[in-house]
Amino acid sequence: MNGTVEYDPDDSVLYVKLTDKKIVSTIPLGDSVFIDISDDNKPVGIKYILTDKNPDNIKAIQSLFLS
Repeated sequence: MNGTVEYDPDDSVLYVKLTDKKIVSTIPLGDSVFIDISDDNKPVGIKYILTDKNPDNIKAIQSLFLS
């Protein structure tokens, strides 16, 4: 599977899905970044919670992943 990027504007969450493997744990890397891990300790996806509500910054982040 190729990676996919999903954006939920209601919750301001950007998710980069790396694989379809089952998520067995999540590692927080701070207040707004989380790495989902599979049973073989490989990354499944990265969740980034957009805490900056500035519309210009949100558009810039979206354009990086959703272009």
